[in-house]
Amino acid sequence: KNSLRFIKSRAGNRMIFDDCEGAEKVQLLSGDGKTRFDLDLGKELSALETENDLSMGAKGVITIQAEEIAISSEKPVDLSGEELQVSAKKALEISADQDIGIKGSGLALN
Repeated sequence: KNSLRFIKSRAGNRMIFDDCEGAEKVQLLSGDGKTRFDLDLGKELSALETENDLSMGAKGVITIQAEEIAISSEKPVDLSGEELQVSAKKALEISADQDIGIKGSGLALN
């Protein structure tokens, strides 16, 4: 009883279906081994990993919703747009190991 099925392209790109009971998953792997997308049903995990840049775009709105979101980077993080709004239903904390600069044409504090 073979629970593995896969499709492989001439360039080595692979789509793998693993139906092992309790460890079911679907994988997309690039031929160069630098990018993979896993839907791991057994671990209830979806993962996209790449050694290259990753871009996501939409003509409309991109919505990310989760119980908890963590963003980290070893280099600077840039958030920019015509307007930027940050709000919290409970506490909001801003901290830095060095200086914090605030620049604008006006500043309103409540």
